[in-house]
This record gives sequence, structure tokens and C-alpha cells, in this order.
Amino acid sequence: MTSLHPNATTTVEQRKFIQDSELTVSELADMLGVSERTVRRWKGRKATEDYSHTPYRLPTKLTEEQQWFLIEIHNMLRLKLDDLLCIARAFVLPTVSRSALYRCLDRHGETNIKDPLHDIPAKTKQRLQINKPGFVEITERLLPEMPGDTYMLVAKDRASHCVYIEMHERKDASNVMAFLKNVKAHFPFHIRVLSVDQRLGISNERPALGETETQLPPFASDINLIFPKLKWMLISNALTMDNEICLPEIIFSYFHKQSIDLWADWKEQLIRYVYWYNHHVSLHSLKQLTPWGKLKRYYEISPDLFIKKPLQSTSLNTHLFKDVLYNIFYSLKLIKDDTNDKKPENIKHTRKGYVKQLNGFQSHQEMFDIYMPLFFNTMHSLSDVNIRLPLFRYQVLECLYLEIASTPIITPLSDEKIKECFIEHVLLPIMAVAIFSDFFVHAEQSFLYHIDRVLRLHMENIETNNQKLHFCIKKHLRKYISDLNFCDSSGKSVKSIARLIKDIGPNRIQNADTIEREFKACSTNIMNGLKKKNNDTSNTDTEERIELSKLSLLKTAYLAMALISRIGCDPVRWTNFVCCYQGLICNNEFMTCIKIHLQELFALENLVGRVDAYQFDELGKDNLKLQFAPLLNCLLTPVIRELSVAKLQTHESLVHQLKDLFSISHQFGSATYDRTTFKPITDIDAQGWSYRTVFFPYAYLIKILNCIQDNKLNEAYELVGDAPYGACKGFGFLPYAFSALFIGLSIRLGKNTFNNDKLIEHSNYIITGQGLFTTSQRSPIAISQLINNPYTNEQNNTLISTTSNIQILRAVNSYNHLVLKLGCTNDGYVNKQYPQAIHSVLDRLYTIKSRFMAELEKIPPTLDNVGRAEFFMKNTKLTNKDLHGELIPFLKGSSFKNCTSEHLLLIEFLCGPSYTPKDIAETIQFANQHQSIALIYDAHNPG
Repeated sequence: MTSLHPNATTTVEQRKFIQDSELTVSELADMLGVSERTVRRWKGRKATEDYSHTPYRLPTKLTEEQQWFLIEIHNMLRLKLDDLLCIARAFVLPTVSRSALYRCLDRHGETNIKDPLHDIPAKTKQRLQINKPGFVEITERLLPEMPGDTYMLVAKDRASHCVYIEMHERKDASNVMAFLKNVKAHFPFHIRVLSVDQRLGISNERPALGETETQLPPFASDINLIFPKLKWMLISNALTMDNEICLPEIIFSYFHKQSIDLWADWKEQLIRYVYWYNHHVSLHSLKQLTPWGKLKRYYEISPDLFIKKPLQSTSLNTHLFKDVLYNIFYSLKLIKDDTNDKKPENIKHTRKGYVKQLNGFQSHQEMFDIYMPLFFNTMHSLSDVNIRLPLFRYQVLECLYLEIASTPIITPLSDEKIKECFIEHVLLPIMAVAIFSDFFVHAEQSFLYHIDRVLRLHMENIETNNQKLHFCIKKHLRKYISDLNFCDSSGKSVKSIARLIKDIGPNRIQNADTIEREFKACSTNIMNGLKKKNNDTSNTDTEERIELSKLSLLKTAYLAMALISRIGCDPVRWTNFVCCYQGLICNNEFMTCIKIHLQELFALENLVGRVDAYQFDELGKDNLKLQFAPLLNCLLTPVIRELSVAKLQTHESLVHQLKDLFSISHQFGSATYDRTTFKPITDIDAQGWSYRTVFFPYAYLIKILNCIQDNKLNEAYELVGDAPYGACKGFGFLPYAFSALFIGLSIRLGKNTFNNDKLIEHSNYIITGQGLFTTSQRSPIAISQLINNPYTNEQNNTLISTTSNIQILRAVNSYNHLVLKLGCTNDGYVNKQYPQAIHSVLDRLYTIKSRFMAELEKIPPTLDNVGRAEFFMKNTKLTNKDLHGELIPFLKGSSFKNCTSEHLLLIEFLCGPSYTPKDIAETIQFANQHQSIALIYDAHNPG
């Protein structure tokens, strides 16, 4: 029955009568006793139902995208309202209320999502089995407004609410199988039941009852996907179960499509969300425990349900590095007080140690925010989407950093303790890379390369305890070898490796020849076993690939054993240790095999090209030294030194002044640049290595500014070309400053072209830096730019004609304002001609703009757009050469059109059909947000 509005004056029958009647409006109004307006309204409609009276724009803080996100999460995870509220406040909007979230669900009809297993009564055997870890639900969702059919696969444990999510561009056998492998590796418990959504495409064919215990899923033949005692069950939201039916039903499926790659950006974002949800979001239904915390509770009660202890991460490699990096971050916050056993300022003592008070110690928190991007950049390469099995994920590191930065613990330790901390948390991660490396990276983005960039040239002669070093490395080696699980049936290879691990150390030093000989023997046994197995089976491509990858990993183990066998039993200095290692990789007579292993392990490139096995003798040991120089320099890293909070506060204020140099437009009488003010940063060589590590990029920037002030532009150009972009990407401000200086100096020195990739890189830095505010929140670094695409198909870009010239002009603007500040003193300007500034490159822009704007000013303001275009073309004094030779090509090939967006129709008329509606939309957006392009060039007049 159709519902009527409470204030309705007509019934459904009367409305139908009005629509079918041939009487006039006034006659119908008199007959029915309603107004003529009501009669006209219903006479013009085809339906008799009331329109919705819901406002088009609801007064809600949640956007449509946020509402869609919450609805999809609610559907996929079947969360209660309180649990969904925790997620909404953690990921969507911190200020959302419970009632607002309920209204959002009610508008979409999602307030009551029925559990497909709701018919199973509580406190029964079946329900108790469901409420234990191991019952995993698999669902999928099609993501809207994505290229192609992009699907998100979700695995959720019913008991703990732990989830694992992946995104694929389409569903096929390879993707689903890879997803199930990752699900098995992600959860630390035995997966007993997989509850699969019908929309996943699983077949409805059910096997006979007698076959349920003998059949396995077709994709379970892969050795990495065998689930112990696995049962499959097909469910959907519409499926209900009788109480007497056995809980799991065996259903298998098979797929026949091709595999595809993951969406990189969305995948990384999902990794971050999944990590925070599992480890940091306390759910109401779990009694304010996180999903991972609930798993730990289950482990304490029923450890037999688990494969391994639910630690912070479930993968061996990721857990190893997360645990190590957590300790590195902790050690970075060690502060030693030089006063007599007094606690640092604003520190209170608790049972867990010394904890900083939240209302104080602000400078230390800011120091941590500046220091940690160096380590972000160090690990960023390990999140490369092209790597098949990344050893470490950058997002996990980011989440880990945020967790530690929120509640830092500061412990004053002695120098000896700090040395031991360095050995355990800095040297051993480097060794762990050599032991656990199963990925390939480029030289410019490798882990060791960035470690070298950050910690180079800070070596100190420090003694260490080699016995502890041997013990730790051998412990990792045993675990590493035990996980290889070679196919050698006799077990001789594993026993030989175990014997070698036992023998290496300070008391029994294995030489490299023995290790190389053992490696060859072990490799021969493995290959023979693999060939024998190939003869017995017909399809062994997967197993052969697995064994070959294990054989490649075995090289790493022998490499590590050869390395630590060179460390003697007596305490040695790091210089001696590095010499031993350098001899290991540079001795052509005995270590050719190990050298090739290093080449294959790190996939590095030296200055003359790739070093392959067949090129080894030709290139020689000198190139090998260059190739592995980052690894050698990495082992020269000193211990972590304490940081002085008082000095750090001084440095922070100077950093803020540097930001102001690039962010505030120059005004007469404003603060001037005095290089002596920044002496505490430029003299960091006299400080400890920790100061140099934190403030080196800023000192480098000040050095460039000093060269510009002294009019040494060529020297400044060389410095900015070698600027440490990689070490400061996380800062935001520094890459923007270096890029603006690079483009400004390039134009000032007449270098009007450079490589397209470099242009894209600097344009991205400038776009990223725009909109950033100084720490005091006084002014933005640059006006935000959202619409200009920095990419171009040209091989070499001319700076003036490129479509990215809006970023270049902004860099020119920033550079010119900076030059004005550098050339100004309290007494006035040193040189009123400003030889460092850029003038000629903007002359053509200014000339065309002046001529064009002069013509526009003659148009009467009362005319409409069409009249303005006709008046311009009728009365303009610009010749065809002026129009078609300079003006129109310039309007088409640059962003200059944005500054004259009030004359859209005229510009469209001048440019012709090539000026698309998209260009007009971009122009309107630019005009609504940005200033005129005339502000790019500041013709400052001191008088």
C-alpha cells in the first residue's frame, strides 16, 4: 500500500482521477476542494506516489565516499555498530558520533545484517567451534569507479575479527590461489574451516559423502597451500542452516583464468589499514581488545589451535625486521644525562622505566619527527611493488614509527650499553639482510645503499664482544637453514650445513675454500635429488621453481658463514673486521664463487655496468670494490650518541627560519638572511654523528644559499645537482627547496633543457611541497596546485614550452623571492641589480601578457561573452602573425591561459577546436583557487 504524506490533501484515487480527467484545472479544483496548484502538480505527473522529502544534501559530516567505505566495511566484516564506530573514528572521521553512524547505516538500509550462521544456537558444540580461532570467512567486493573490474578479497577470522585484505583487478585461479596462500601465511592459527562467499565464483557441485575425506581442492597440490584438516563451506548472506545439519560442508572449486598483478597504490594503503585495524583498533565486542590482542588471549588458553605464537607480525621475515627496527627506534631515543645521576628534564619514573611527560619535552618529539624520515627512506626500497616477495613493507614501518612516537620511553644508559645496543640493533639487521635476502633491488634504491648515504663517513674505533656477535648470527642461520626444507631425501645436505654452522666461530675458523667446496657438494646433491624427482613425476614446474629458489637462498647462508668465519676470538676493532670482509670479497684467487653470490644476492650495478658471472674476470676486483662499497661503508657505522635537548631546540628554531626563507614572500623591512645565524647547523662537524645525521641536509641547503649570496652560481648549481634528495624525501620541505633551487639555477645559467625524468621528479617535489605550512602555521610554502599534470611525452623538455611550466614558474617565483632575501641586509640591498635573479626568461611571458591584457581592457564590460569575443576580433590591432605566431601557440602550449580565465569564451575562440571542454574546466578550477600569474614575477622597487 502506498504511504501518503501526513499533510497530503489528496488520496491516491483522487490523484489518478486528476491525471485521467479531461476537465479543466479550475473545475477539478472546485470538485475536489483543493487548490489549482495541487491539481496542476498531479496532472503533470505520471505516478501517484509522493516524492521523497529527504533533503538533497543531508546535514552530515560524512562525505559520500566515507559513507560508502563504512557501508562496505559493515557488509564485509559484519561488524556491530560499536565496533564499526571504532573503525570509523580510527580511519574515517575522529569526531563521528554513534547516532550519526547509525543514521548513515539506516539511510542505506544496512542496520540489520544477518549473520549466515545465526540459526546455530548458542552454547552448542557447533557454536563453540565457530567461536574459536580457525573459522575463516572469505568474501569479495567489486570496487566501484575503478578501471576495469577491481575486486577486494577479504579473509576474516570469526573469533578474533582479525582480517587480511588484498585487491585484484579480476578474479581468476591464480589470484585466488595466491590470496589463499597469503591468508595461510598471515594467520598464526590452524585454519579449520574456510567459509566462502558464493559471489567468489566457487562451484555449487557437491561431492558424494564417501569422497569427502579423500578429495582435496585442485590448488592444494601446491606444497605451500596445504591446510591441515581443512574443510570448505559455501555460504552467502541469504543462506540459512538447520540446527541438525553438520556445520562444515565439503565444496571444492576450480578456476580457469589468467593471473594478474596487484594494484600497487591501493594495495599499500590496504596494508596500512589492515595493520592498524588488527593491532591498534580496540573493538567493543572483544571487550576493548584489539583483534591481535584477542588472538594472544586465545593462544594463552588453547595453544594447540595455533601454528606459532601470535607475535606482532606473522611472517618470519617481516617479524624479524619489525622487531629489529622497533629496537632501533627505541635506541634512537636513548638520552644520557651528563649531570650527576639526575633524571632528564620532564621525565618521570614508572614501573616500565622513564617515561616523558606529555605536556613537556616537545623538542625531543620534534627531533624524532625529523630523524625518522631518514629511516623511512632507508626502508622505502623494500616496498617496491615490482618485488615479488618484499622483505619489508614500508607501511608497516610507518605504523610502527607512529606507535612508538606516540608514547616514547627514554632510558639514560651508559656508553657500554649503547655500544651493545648498536651491535644488536644496527649491525645484526645488516647481517639479517644478507641472510634473509630473497628479493632484487636496484643500486640506487637498495637497503645498503641508503644505509651508506645516511651513515657514511662517521666511523669510530670501537671494540665489541665478538662472542655475542657469533652467537646471534649462528642462531639466525640455524633458523634460516631449517626453513629451507630441501628435497634431499638422505638429509646429508642439511646435516652438512648444520655441522658447518656449529664449527664456525672464534675457536674454529672455517676458511673460504672449505665453504666453497661444501657449497658445491650440497648443490650437487640438491640438483641430483631434483633430477631424480623430475624423472618420477610428469608435472614438476612448481616444485622445480621452489627448489631452485631454495638453492639460490643457500648461497646467502654460505656467504654469511664465510663472513663470520673471518672474525677472530679476540676483541677486534671494526676497522679490522671490515678489512677481513673486504679481503673476503676482493680475493680473486679463492673467493670467485662468493663474489658471484654477492652479485646475485644484491643485484647491484657498479659504475661501468652489470657484473654477471661471465663478465667477472673481465671487470676485475677494482669494479667489485666499487660495487660493494656501500656494504663496506655500512659496517663502518658508529654507535648511537646522545642528543642534547637544549641544543636541539636551537637547531629546530633555525630550521623554522629556513622554511620561512622559502615560504614567505619578500617584503621591504622584513627579516634578512644572516649566515652567521645558521652557524650552529653549518658547524655540525664539531658535533656527534647523530647531529650530523639529523641536520646534514639542512647544512647542505645553507651551503647552497651561501654560494648564491656570494654570486657563485655555478658552484651552487653543482651542489644542488648532488643534493641528498633520497635522504630527505620524508621531510617535504627539503625536496621542495632543492627542486626550486635546481630549476631556478638551471634557468639563470641558461641550461634551458634537461632530461624528462628529472623534470618529472622535480615537478613532483614542487607539487608535494606546495600547501605545506611552516611550523608556526604563519604562511604556506607555496600555493597548492591541483590540476596541472607534470608528465609529458617529450624526450627533452624546453623549460618554457613544457606543459609543466606552471611548476617551473612557481619555482622561478620562489627562487626570485629567495634571491631578494639573500641580497638584502638591514641597511638595504647589497646590489640593486640582483645579478642572481631571473629576468630574461619571463620577458616574453610579460610582453605577450601585456599586449593581450591591453586589448582585453578595451572591451566594454557590459557585453556578454559572445559580444566580447566579437568586439575583440573586430577592433584588435594584433596582426595574424601576432595571433598565430605567438599568442595562440602560447595559450595552447602553456598554463598562461589560466591567468585570463575570466575571458574563457574568447580564449576558446582564439585557440580553436583543440581547446577542449576539459581545458575550460581546469581553467575555471584554477581561476577559483589561485592568484594571477602576474605575481610570479615580482618587480620589487625598494623606493
